[in-house]
Amino acid sequence: MSAGEQTDSIPPAWRLLERAAAKNLLDYVQAFRLATAGVSAAAMACAGGIAAHTGAGSPLTTIKGAGPDLSDDTLDQAEFFFRKCNSPCVVFELAPWITSAAVQLLARRQYQVMAVEHVMLLDAPFKIPEPQTSIKRLNAAEWADLVFRGFEAADTPVWHHLAEASAFLPEAANLGVWDTSADACIACAQMAPAAGVAIFSCDATLPTARRKGAQTALIGERLRLASAIGATCAVAEVAPGSISERNYLRYGFRLAYSRKHYVKNLD
Repeated sequence: MSAGEQTDSIPPAWRLLERAAAKNLLDYVQAFRLATAGVSAAAMACAGGIAAHTGAGSPLTTIKGAGPDLSDDTLDQAEFFFRKCNSPCVVFELAPWITSAAVQLLARRQYQVMAVEHVMLLDAPFKIPEPQTSIKRLNAAEWADLVFRGFEAADTPVWHHLAEASAFLPEAANLGVWDTSADACIACAQMAPAAGVAIFSCDATLPTARRKGAQTALIGERLRLASAIGATCAVAEVAPGSISERNYLRYGFRLAYSRKHYVKNLD
């Protein structure tokens, strides 16, 4: 998008999903405050989105929903916020709605694209699968343990705190796939409402149980729950070309857009 283009040319879905992503990030900050005494979580408004600090090195120490315009003042405020929080870098996760002037400004301010994620979208009404008797709701302790083990996360406070906080997102459904032979849950996923959107996240399967359809079953169950709360759409963020992306595509999701991560290291 050029700097002179009208913002009414932005697809409505992009506006909705970016607003939901920002609301979800703010919900995470509140969840961190509830769940993790060791993290001084903080947030501020940033160019129409939310800047959040949930610990140095956390993937949720980032900015979501910002744009389509950015300014030097915006970047100054963001950099001041993250320096104050003792974060080593600033991350803007930006939709393709940002203007060419914003891209040029980021380059001039020494931001570099360090990652890309695909935003997968499925509009309501959803095709509702039969309920899976093997899927159960998990309590906070069960959820945090399964998320951590399913992600094979590094054994660091950052990842333990993230797993713990995810259990406390408002109105979230924290689901696990029960394996009777193992007498335990082998996979997990979450559905969290934000701004009328059902956000599907925390998809994780234990290494020994992968490629057996657990994620597919969890996608179906979350669609049933999303329909029950009247969500206008369901969305998931995935790595390009990943197994997760293929599973979502098989369920009818489509690529809505790619979100680029612009990163600047702070001195």
